[in-house]
Amino acid sequence: MGVRASSPIRFYRASGDELQGARPALEGLTLSRWRPSSDGNPTGVFRGAANTAWYMLDRMNRFPRRDLCVYAIHDGPNLLHRLLVTPRWYRFPFMESDDLQLGMLWTAPGMRGRGLAKAAINAVHLDFSGQTNAIWYLVDEDNKSSIRLIESFGYHFIGTGIRTKPFGLRSIGKFVISRSLG
Repeated sequence: MGVRASSPIRFYRASGDELQGARPALEGLTLSRWRPSSDGNPTGVFRGAANTAWYMLDRMNRFPRRDLCVYAIHDGPNLLHRLLVTPRWYRFPFMESDDLQLGMLWTAPGMRGRGLAKAAINAVHLDFSGQTNAIWYLVDEDNKSSIRLIESFGYHFIGTGIRTKPFGLRSIGKFVISRSLG
């Protein structure tokens, strides 16, 4: 079947010394972080198939560093926002070994526009300041609100690319920069 491409993706990058962050004020909500390397199996708001898969990949040493983590903003047991931080691995061949990538950003529909994504990214920046060469952010070219969000942090637009789909499967595809700005 071969490789099928996805819609265009924008690649953004901020170097470790450019990271802007401030401890978020969440007005009664809780910001939590789960790191498989130190916290074990996902529980509570982190319980679920996706995080179990991340836990297994971490345990199988699929990443060059043990910094995979998930940030969650929640109201008790109710997940309102999620953000995944992954080290370099085969899906991100453009990254250096000590880079990180922000992904799987999701906010509950009724909570969008309230600054939850900004709060989670601030927390990542504070937690990883001085511990990474760069942080990457990939976003579909038509996701204007996500583009505005990451540009508000000073991330640099690096170029465009695609997400490959070997045998029609997005889950095993790579993100490839096809047009770089320099």
